[in-house]
Amino acid sequence: MKKCTVIIILVLFLKPVFPVLDYAVNNDYLSKVLCINKDKPELKCYGKCHLLKELAKASEEDRPISSDKK
Repeated sequence: MKKCTVIIILVLFLKPVFPVLDYAVNNDYLSKVLCINKDKPELKCYGKCHLLKELAKASEEDRPISSDKK
């Protein structure tokens, strides 16, 4: 039971790290296929735009829903 709890807690704390690991592993694919700035090589984005979108999505999912939003 303790091991299961520790694993669940680790997954919850490491959830924001997953997009960064994905970026590190698939950097070539992201920069060539998913990057929105691939037509502008002078920006030297190399897929960072996709990483920022994924990090924003992950942080949006972690944010608690307030009672003000209806």
